[in-house]
Amino acid sequence: MTKLKAVFLPKEETSDEVVVFEGQLVSSIHSQKLHDLDLATALIRLIIYKYPDLSGREDEIPKFLNAFINRLVRSKKLQYLALIKDSDLMTQQEWLETSDFKEHEEHEIVSVLLGLQLNPVSINNNIFPLLKVTEDLKNVIRSEGLETSKVRELNKLSSEQMKIDESKALMIRTQVTHRVIEEKLSLSQTKTLVKQTLEQYSASNSEAKQNKQMDKTIKDIQSINLKILEQTRLIKLRQVLQEKLDEIKTLM
Repeated sequence: MTKLKAVFLPKEETSDEVVVFEGQLVSSIHSQKLHDLDLATALIRLIIYKYPDLSGREDEIPKFLNAFINRLVRSKKLQYLALIKDSDLMTQQEWLETSDFKEHEEHEIVSVLLGLQLNPVSINNNIFPLLKVTEDLKNVIRSEGLETSKVRELNKLSSEQMKIDESKALMIRTQVTHRVIEEKLSLSQTKTLVKQTLEQYSASNSEAKQNKQMDKTIKDIQSINLKILEQTRLIKLRQVLQEKLDEIKTLM
């Protein structure tokens, strides 16, 4: 205990849970010991601590920030945000009071981030998106500390991207993630592996789509009532079918 580097606060000074939590978060940010997912979760928690009106609306917080950032991009004022994050509290307050906030929630969220000297643009682009990664990848982050850049690549292996059901996508994502960890693949190698996996299932889906289309075409041809076709149509049809037969013969 005599060698422990810590500050012991009397109980009466720790009654404000928000102040204590914010102090812990600032220390963690400066020591760079937080994973980006933990930072995202902690920021949501701090914002709700400070602004209880956002309680139960955790999913909306990243959306409010994104809407504000996009508005700054459209108005070509984004560069001011990077400058203001390192300014003193009074300058930040003046900027907050004159900024183009459409919703009061946007003001609340940005004020918390600036108070921690964090760039809202970086939080919007790199930190909050981790809240949307799949649960299996979140578990890998917690158990293995997998880097954010690799997690974002692995998250591309979704059921929507591969056009398969979620259970199969989970199995594939788990296998690829395991390989990335076991083989200690670099970010570049991870990107290549993810790309190859996506291309593999893209080709498979394309082939299945073509087969389905071909089955429909065969049925359409079989259903043609030749007796009602004019002579010119019959000749044209025979010509087209003969050309295709010749192609099939060559391929076979």
